[in-house]
Amino acid sequence: MKKFLIALFAILGSSLLALSDLSCSSHLNWLLEYRWVNDLYNDHLKTFFETKSFWAGLICNALAVLIEIFAPSSPKPVLKSYLNQLYDNLFNGAADEVRITVFRITKGYRLWPYFIWNNIRCIVKHFIKGTIRHQIMSFPWFPWKKYVAIYVRCGNPHRNGTMTIFKYPSDHDDVNGIASHVLMTQQKFSISLPNVKNIHIERYKKIEDIPYNHQQIVQTYMEKSFLKTFVQLKSIHSKATQIWAMPIVGEDNTWGVLVVDSLKNSNPFNDSHIDQSLELATNTIYTILRSV
Repeated sequence: MKKFLIALFAILGSSLLALSDLSCSSHLNWLLEYRWVNDLYNDHLKTFFETKSFWAGLICNALAVLIEIFAPSSPKPVLKSYLNQLYDNLFNGAADEVRITVFRITKGYRLWPYFIWNNIRCIVKHFIKGTIRHQIMSFPWFPWKKYVAIYVRCGNPHRNGTMTIFKYPSDHDDVNGIASHVLMTQQKFSISLPNVKNIHIERYKKIEDIPYNHQQIVQTYMEKSFLKTFVQLKSIHSKATQIWAMPIVGEDNTWGVLVVDSLKNSNPFNDSHIDQSLELATNTIYTILRSV
């Protein structure tokens, strides 16, 4: 968000300064001659560019500088480095099998720029997979309500244009996914799920279209992972078989959830060393978030 605001104010400020320079000559007349700019707006635009555009440009550039100097730096780089180190130590860097994700709780309006940009980049893919409606329904429409979204991820990479967002659960009826379940219960959770990789879920529009013997496996997967709709399952790029999750709790509130998922058939989280290391990692993650 910090980089986005700096770029926005810098571009806007530079544009206004350039236009204020143009307004001193006749080069701006081409803009004011368009039919959609009527005489009333002609006068207002001329007045603005001739008297206020220069100062507005300076103010925008000054805001970009102030944000760069005084706005707090993002803890993402430090957190990403820590997760990569944890990843190498516990899973030997098995990037094709294990993934570590930190989900954060945040307000809806903070997610708007990221959500819009990510989905614009991959709108064709959503149409092909039939998940465009799910993406629209996932949009954080209420700016001041709590939502949960991916903050940092390492390991098995997710595809461009995807962004997991769901409402913060206020009761059990709102639970939708394992991270949501963990936030609701405020307890560590670990589960083994059936392997649905070879069913090729993306080929089917509805769960009823899947052959009956595979349909039961898919339904079991959805029930165990607290997914409410088939389209939501389709939107998940990496359909893990082993999942470990725990809330990231601070001094007086819950910041988010640490989720580790694996594509292995054997459960790596049965190893007490891995389980305890991940529990300690939630405390370290919160310390990093507070200290940077």
